[in-house]
Amino acid sequence: MFVVHVVASFFSKPQEDPTKMVDRYLSAMRLHDDQLSDISARFQAEMKKGLSEDSNAAAAMKMLPTHVRSTPDGSEKGEFLVLDLGGSKFKVLQVKVREGTGITRGGVEMEEKTYPIPKELHIGSGAELFDHVSESLKDFLHEKNISLEKKHPLAFTFSFPCEQTTVNQGLLLNWSKNFRARGLQGTDVVQALRGSIDRTGGMDVEVLAVVNDTVATMMTCGVDDQYCEVGLIVGTGTNACYMEELRHVGLVEGDEGRMCVNTEWGAFGDDGALEGYITEFDRDVDAASNNPGKQILEKMVSGMYLGELVRLVVLKMAKLRLLFHGHVSDALRTKGTITTEHVAAMEEDKTGLKNTRNILVDLDLTPSSDDCVAVRHVGTVVSFRSSNLVAAGLAAILTRIKQNRNLRTFRITVGVDGSVYKRHPQFPRRLHEVVRRLLPECDVRFVLSDSGSSKGAALVAAVAQRLASRRLQVDETLSPFRLSQEQLQVMKTRMRMGLEAGLKSKGPSALKMLPSFVYRTPDGTEHGKYLSLDLGARNFRAMLVNFKQGLQPNSPLYHKMYPVPPEVMQGSGEELFDLIAQCVSDFLDYTGMKNARLPACFIFSFPCEQTAIDTGSLVSWTKGFHATGCEGRDVVSMLREAIERRNLHSSASFISFIHQLHPSASSISFIPQLHSSASSISFIPQLHSSASFISFIPQLHPSASSISFIHQLHPSASFISFIPQLHSSASFISFIPQLHSSASSISFIPQLHPLASSLSFIHQLHPSASSLSFIHQLHSSASSLSFIHQLHPSASSISFIPQLHPIASSDSFIPQLHPSASSISFIHQLHPSASFISFIPPLHLSASSISFIPQLHPLASSLSFIPQLHPSASSDSFIPQLHPLASSISFIHQLHPSASSISFIRVAIKL
Repeated sequence: MFVVHVVASFFSKPQEDPTKMVDRYLSAMRLHDDQLSDISARFQAEMKKGLSEDSNAAAAMKMLPTHVRSTPDGSEKGEFLVLDLGGSKFKVLQVKVREGTGITRGGVEMEEKTYPIPKELHIGSGAELFDHVSESLKDFLHEKNISLEKKHPLAFTFSFPCEQTTVNQGLLLNWSKNFRARGLQGTDVVQALRGSIDRTGGMDVEVLAVVNDTVATMMTCGVDDQYCEVGLIVGTGTNACYMEELRHVGLVEGDEGRMCVNTEWGAFGDDGALEGYITEFDRDVDAASNNPGKQILEKMVSGMYLGELVRLVVLKMAKLRLLFHGHVSDALRTKGTITTEHVAAMEEDKTGLKNTRNILVDLDLTPSSDDCVAVRHVGTVVSFRSSNLVAAGLAAILTRIKQNRNLRTFRITVGVDGSVYKRHPQFPRRLHEVVRRLLPECDVRFVLSDSGSSKGAALVAAVAQRLASRRLQVDETLSPFRLSQEQLQVMKTRMRMGLEAGLKSKGPSALKMLPSFVYRTPDGTEHGKYLSLDLGARNFRAMLVNFKQGLQPNSPLYHKMYPVPPEVMQGSGEELFDLIAQCVSDFLDYTGMKNARLPACFIFSFPCEQTAIDTGSLVSWTKGFHATGCEGRDVVSMLREAIERRNLHSSASFISFIHQLHPSASSISFIPQLHSSASSISFIPQLHSSASFISFIPQLHPSASSISFIHQLHPSASFISFIPQLHSSASFISFIPQLHSSASSISFIPQLHPLASSLSFIHQLHPSASSLSFIHQLHSSASSLSFIHQLHPSASSISFIPQLHPIASSDSFIPQLHPSASSISFIHQLHPSASFISFIPPLHLSASSISFIPQLHPLASSLSFIPQLHPSASSDSFIPQLHPLASSISFIHQLHPSASSISFIRVAIKL
């Protein structure tokens, strides 16, 4: 008690502004934008939970599918009855859509009558409530002189949570808004209404649709605004609906198009989602309600509870002596003495304070001016919180629509109805401002439903009638396709006979009954990763699956879908399988399994005659495929061939890639420019896997026909040790001819490096140079004795020969040079000094006898060996010219006639 007096004395300071006192006392109700964003995020999480089939049962917001998928298209016409039950009043309407005008031309006429619902029916039996509804309907028909003999289509606006399986069926989940009629929860309200109409008698009515008031509001506003995809009710209760992508509505099959979802957001907070924002006054309202713990948001927002919230706040402040000097009247203690209409009157711009004083006086209170200002501000804080919470919910819905459609910004219209939105003077403006502040990137507009939810319900019925009429036409068109039980039995017998005939080894049968060579089903021991390739429709699918042993569930690690264009389906078989190979390559890149070897299964959903589990010859195409050259061939072999073609193409197209890098690729110097890593000779293998073969070098550029290419690769080429670094194959002397076809000229060796000026260079090439046979291994062009001269100018001295190897101390050395030494002219070719007989003795000391010459070779014949090198070798000078000619591309053509064909390069790569 002492604390209460201290608080009262603190807030009762005469100098304190009454509005500031209220703001301080109700600080928990004054929500800022960061708090609203938090509430909106919680709201989105609850929406997602309610949409999922797995979590819907536990969700507070049920996100109920309405089965409304089509808005009016203007073709609807006729007369419809509407029953509107959902708030404090019940209405019966007749809605006419005039012929020749249509809905979109404004040709809608309505007549209506409001009927009271006695309070005892709110908590009585469901049968009594619906009997009252049907009797009111019959009274309306009599009063408006509407024929009782004619069958009338009817729409039922039922503003309580219902689970719908069709547009004309709804199971009541729970009551709200002070309704607790017994015996209806869990039953179909349409069926209950039909039962009451039958009991009343004298009417022929067909219930076409049961519609939530939010859906009807959206439909009403959607007639005049095509952007209207959200419906909002803020009246006796509160709710919202919106157009959700059908693929996200877990309770309904299908994934194409959209469906209107009834959020039933009044239950937001029932599972604790509003924890931290619920005040003691909200808990008092909830505890005194007909459904404690239910419809938490509705009790913080809707017109049924706003006035009571204000009364509880004013009562508590009076008890704390913050108002009326502590005086509390009996009227103020009585539930329901302050209504939402009172709160709206308090907030009128010009008469608000006067209205507040009158309301308080009617409650047997004697308010001061400050009391009136304070109580009016209490109403402002409570109603402002209501609009803020509605704005947070709308922001969540609009954000979800934006994300569903992957839009950065968009325009949308919200259709609104309800007594609070219509009659509270400040509510609409506050709501609009907060929504636009929370979603500044969206163009949000609000349209007030001019005829409530009743017109919208009639439109739903009109659309349902149009669709039913269309469905009847479709049924009549398809009637020849319906099979009777007798026809189905005949089909069954014929099918069995066809199956049996197909299983026989002889005799014709339309059913092929093709063996699959699958002998057993999985036994659970299978494990590991497998690649699945699936071609069966207009898409090709690749999937990587991981089979696990034991009870662990198997799961696809990755999967990807690729479209098959119609032109490929109708093209050649090679084009089709090349596309599949390309998709497989892309999928392996996508999964990071490019270099892995995986067992694969090819799901080929077309008739195939199999001779083994991994072979299958296509019998015929189906499903719109007509790729030529496939029928009668093994589809597995065609897939393998396509993969081989792609691998060859990848390596063949590699060199063209380098040229595409930059025009500077016209110079071989482009390689060091590629990257700093070019400073290491290991850079070449990094270019492409084909660099593992020395044949890669000629592919780099036509200028590789010049051995100077090696020097250009990197300064490290200044050392002869550079060659072995190119590749391990450099460990064999056969490596040199592989460098380029220009190695057909022995002049290639001196060009390697100035070090070639030393005979020790040959030994550096490889240890195998320790054998004289090394010279022959250099290249077949060693058939020319001029080879020795080309090694280095030092060959001008006959002393050069002994430098080749110690074995040159034997006379047999000269014949070992080459069999062509069969001509005596060989001696003259060694050096011009051979023109003197004195040349012979320097060859070797044993050459003291002229018999030395015959020892050169018994078969010494003619010098015709040089022309054999090439037809143009008409001059001895031809051999030195081999390399300079290499600077011309015509040199390549001279090497081989087929060099004019690009296929020659591919063959080189393949080899």
